[in-house]
Amino acid sequence: MAGKYKVLQMSKGDLTKERQEAKLHAELMAKDGIPKLQVTPPNHLDPVAKQEYKRIIESWDLTT
Repeated sequence: MAGKYKVLQMSKGDLTKERQEAKLHAELMAKDGIPKLQVTPPNHLDPVAKQEYKRIIESWDLTT
């Protein structure tokens, strides 16, 4: 079983330049590479799921 993931700044191991770049790229993708959720529910959801989607989206701050 793998240990907890440490961000690049907290890593104490001897990382090669290639591994450092790969870790930095993964961190940037995790932070900025994911598209934001849409405000309206997807069309493929049934009415109950659409209602739940709206309830959850309203509680999130999507401006960040």
